[in-house]
Amino acid sequence: MDYIVFHEQALIQFLSEVDKMKSVYRQTMLADKSREETDAEHSWHFALMALTLFEYAGIDGVDINRVIRMALVHDLVEIYAGDTFAYDVKGYESKDQREKEAADKLFALLPTEQAAEYRALWEEFDAMETPDARYANAVDRLQPFLNNYLTDGHTWVKHGVSVEQVYQRMNPVKTALPALWEFVETVIRESREKGYIRVSEPSDISPRPAAPTDRPAVYEWRFHSETTKSDAVEIKLIKTGKKDFLNLLLLADESESMIDRYLERGELFALYDDGDLKSICVVTRESDDTRELKNIATYARWQGKGYGGRLLRHIFAHYRGRYKTLLVGTGDVPRALRFYQRNGFEISHRVKDFFTANYDHPMIEDGVLLADMVYLKREL
Repeated sequence: MDYIVFHEQALIQFLSEVDKMKSVYRQTMLADKSREETDAEHSWHFALMALTLFEYAGIDGVDINRVIRMALVHDLVEIYAGDTFAYDVKGYESKDQREKEAADKLFALLPTEQAAEYRALWEEFDAMETPDARYANAVDRLQPFLNNYLTDGHTWVKHGVSVEQVYQRMNPVKTALPALWEFVETVIRESREKGYIRVSEPSDISPRPAAPTDRPAVYEWRFHSETTKSDAVEIKLIKTGKKDFLNLLLLADESESMIDRYLERGELFALYDDGDLKSICVVTRESDDTRELKNIATYARWQGKGYGGRLLRHIFAHYRGRYKTLLVGTGDVPRALRFYQRNGFEISHRVKDFFTANYDHPMIEDGVLLADMVYLKREL
């Protein structure tokens, strides 16, 4: 009897505490523009959108019941940790620690078994690795995206958010809800045209000079495309005018001064599909038998279509027989590591505090605050 009373008291205490969700305000405005929404309103809208859009899920094995449960618990920690705006670089510096401490405090109010269940759902959502979590994260990002458009780009305008940032933020939708990707691109394009989002859409900015006399000198390769609708893809080795491609290079490396350290001494490969630039990479010579991939970038709207993998396979063939090893350094981010490992790289070593020592501002990728550089290698 005492156990039952304790159990019920714990549940009532927890449910009373989470009522505070109704008072945690987010940056996103309600569609009627009357005020900013609360965490509780966002979680409800997220859960309903996940259920409503489930027929469009592009990932196999999604359990909608688990996704709805994730939606209900994913922001509970913000009762104590507060809401961290998606594009708040400084806020992300302390986000993980604040939310971990909040989870320890909040879930401790529940009976042990239920506490473990809720915390596991919260951690799974945050990791973005399972089918349920990937679908949930896509919907979680789609909800404020929709409201931003309905409120004349409220938070985008307020915080000066760029097109590139929005594309990166919305990238999970491309694979989790592919049928809605055209809608996302349409909203971004219209928002750019209306001035809600700053900077031009990446795919509209072509680094290639238009005048024939100014075109970079190139060597060209052509091969049949397996992943696009066009008949052929071109990969060109750019010999001059490398800085003309800076806009795309900055998508992978935010520091122009860092790019300057390797761009001129490296070989720059550009991938075009149907005449349009899609991806680019820079490879440097580090020793008699080693090359290093310094930068590889694909315009956000073309990511997930195999262009990055094609560039990698091309440079493997290009250097094979002349060099033994290809290195690449990246942040300690699961998605980036999986991309390289799928393409035959294995983890070699890491350089501690590389990003904090070499960049004058916090570097964040996929919600991860970067510190160490993780090096991977592939034998050619």
